[in-house]
Amino acid sequence: MTKSRMLGSSLLITICLSTIAILLLLFTSENSPLKNIKETLAKASEEITVVQAVEPPAEPAEVVQEGIRIKTDHLGVHDILFESGPIQLQAASGPVTMTIQQTYLERLTAENKAVQKYLAGGSVSTVVVLDIQITNNGNEPVLFKLNEAKFKADSGEAAGVNPFLSTKFEQELAPKASQKGVLMIDFDSEARAIASVVMDVFPTYNTAYDEIGEAIELTIPMY
Repeated sequence: MTKSRMLGSSLLITICLSTIAILLLLFTSENSPLKNIKETLAKASEEITVVQAVEPPAEPAEVVQEGIRIKTDHLGVHDILFESGPIQLQAASGPVTMTIQQTYLERLTAENKAVQKYLAGGSVSTVVVLDIQITNNGNEPVLFKLNEAKFKADSGEAAGVNPFLSTKFEQELAPKASQKGVLMIDFDSEARAIASVVMDVFPTYNTAYDEIGEAIELTIPMY
């Protein structure tokens, strides 16, 4: 090995050893900036974990007054005047089966103006709530427009599904697929004036928009 190569190798080794020494100093020194950063991040992580453990997401508060269940959540105060309990109210259109699994009739007092503007009655509305499931029992995809259903209360008032408060059901249902969610329909009418609502849903179509099922008309009791 030539003298110049030996000097070059010695210089490279010296540089490597110096770099390692500096890194060790940075990580082990009490005043090391890297150590401080590491400790700060660890402390922040611990604080976040503690906050998540101590402050879980708020759940709706419920009380019962004069036999009426009252629930408070992000929408406001729900005076639940009627709840059916588990039911199986069914209707079919072609290969699609629609099952209403629970119903509620409530008086909703909006939490704030942001909610009020989406309610038919403004600050206080009568709301019909439907827990519902739709299933395509066929072997081909179909179109079923549940969110475009129309409702008429026996008070004479007509309404549609409230898109801001309801589950968004996909119009296309794959073969053997189901969707489950909640439809909320709000009215100006007094809650005590509504004993039932009639639900109208468009016919089922195939993906070529050929009608393959009858329109649904279903009376839903609220008592």
